Amino acid sequence: KHAIDEEERLEAERAEEDERAMADSNEEESVGFDAPEDTRGSNINVNIQIGGDGEDPDEEGEDEEDSMDEDDMTPEQLQAKKALEAAFYLYNRGKELHLSEQYEKAIPILDECKYTRDMHMEHDHPKAIEVLLLIAENYSKLRRFDHAHEYFQLCCDCTVSKYEYNSQQTSDIIFHIAKNYQNMGKYLDANDSLMEIVEIRIELYGDAHVLSANAFYYYSLNLGTLGKCQDAKYNADRAHAIFHKAYGNKKIETANAIFAKAEAMTSLGKLHEAKPLYEQSTAMRRNLLGSLSPELAISLKCNGRLLIKLGHIEEGQVFFKKALDIFTQGTKEPDSDVNVLEMRQEVAQLDCVLGFTVDALREMYKVLLLRLKLLAPEHYHIGDSYKAIGDVYNYLLGKYTLAQSLYNKVFDIQYHSFEDSHTKIIDSLVSQAELYRNIGQMESARSQLDKAIEMIRNILSKDHPLYYTTMIRLADWHVANFNNEDAATIYRRVIKAQKKLLGTDHIDVAFSLNSQAELYRKLGKWKQYLEVSEESIGRLTGLYRNVCVTRP
Repeated sequence: KHAIDEEERLEAERAEEDERAMADSNEEESVGFDAPEDTRGSNINVNIQIGGDGEDPDEEGEDEEDSMDEDDMTPEQLQAKKALEAAFYLYNRGKELHLSEQYEKAIPILDECKYTRDMHMEHDHPKAIEVLLLIAENYSKLRRFDHAHEYFQLCCDCTVSKYEYNSQQTSDIIFHIAKNYQNMGKYLDANDSLMEIVEIRIELYGDAHVLSANAFYYYSLNLGTLGKCQDAKYNADRAHAIFHKAYGNKKIETANAIFAKAEAMTSLGKLHEAKPLYEQSTAMRRNLLGSLSPELAISLKCNGRLLIKLGHIEEGQVFFKKALDIFTQGTKEPDSDVNVLEMRQEVAQLDCVLGFTVDALREMYKVLLLRLKLLAPEHYHIGDSYKAIGDVYNYLLGKYTLAQSLYNKVFDIQYHSFEDSHTKIIDSLVSQAELYRNIGQMESARSQLDKAIEMIRNILSKDHPLYYTTMIRLADWHVANFNNEDAATIYRRVIKAQKKLLGTDHIDVAFSLNSQAELYRKLGKWKQYLEVSEESIGRLTGLYRNVCVTRP
């Protein structure tokens, strides 16, 4: 009611200004007359509408009666016209509240708008659809994703009824559904939705159109999250080829596709090939979007991960700090921002590697508690927190009972969120195998290692870094079971391959040398033990020297 009263007042003021303008124009002909600025909410651009943007209330119903003079209307027609005008003002008030991030206040106003429009127009009218979409967006901003999904799905049904399934409008709504699934941690469901978008856009535009390329890009990122590395690379390559042909390196779409290619190459273990792609996409995003954009922060985060995998810990630490700073500056509530929490988790895990175990573990628990408040219980980020804390107890503190209970939670979440062949599940199997070895359950340890190795051979390759680290765990298992010759053979073969793939200064090489040295010590081969230990310690010292002295 307040919005309607305010709108009537503004309309009266505008009418007076229009009359004065008409009088002025009759007295003198002026070129370039600027009409008074329209201050109505209808000018606000939300970019999530199916219908037009800020249409006049007289166009609300798009029926013949809208063009009728009020004197010629029946009482029912006049009542409907007034109701739809009120709905128009309610919708724009809801948009204003949405843009000012007052989502709780926006929802009841938009519900009233929806109720009014449902009474006086078809369910698949563009304006009936746009209010459903805005309600869903408000629920999504409030992280009430179940409610958001209900409205997104209803919006999709109405859109299909209005525009048919194979339409741009339907594919846009399905994208909202896919994004909502990702927010819920349901990446398998999101993948089905993104596959639908790819099929619709190929049907509409062909497989060489930029709109199809946009679908390939998002599909590639989701496939990478699911561990489907080859499929992710295929779709990233398709997107990049189309965007580069259409835009060169002048638009952000090309930078995004290059980033997707880098992510896919990293998943495939081709780290040196991924590095220049990350660098290129990071530079383009900085130039095109600015130094404080979330997209740049994501590039910095992933670039930092790669550098750490390559053994450049100091550089990776710098990238992490920059990404965390950008994410923190871009939100009013950093403790409720998933990107900020993810970076805090990554920094804490790096601190563990650097030996700051107690502080890092405390930070991991803080992040876990915040994630439990913020995310659905089955979200894979919560599984990541359980896994990181479990690894500290397993590898560093020797608290195996606590580690086992956390690993059980990890498997429950990962098997819910991903397919059985996901790299996260492989990593968890290796960690659990190490736990079983530490507590003397050798058969269980070997079983988990065999599962992990078989999965790596099936979905990755023998040249993947994860394969070599898993084989080192197998060699450690042989040492614990006094199969020293088998262990020595694996150590020699794996260390040689790691040096070739990762470089002689990589952290994985240093840890593998450390395991090999321990075998020589047990065998009493003191000369070899001293040589390999010196090499291992030298590499670890070189990796950690610079970063440790910068820690407060």
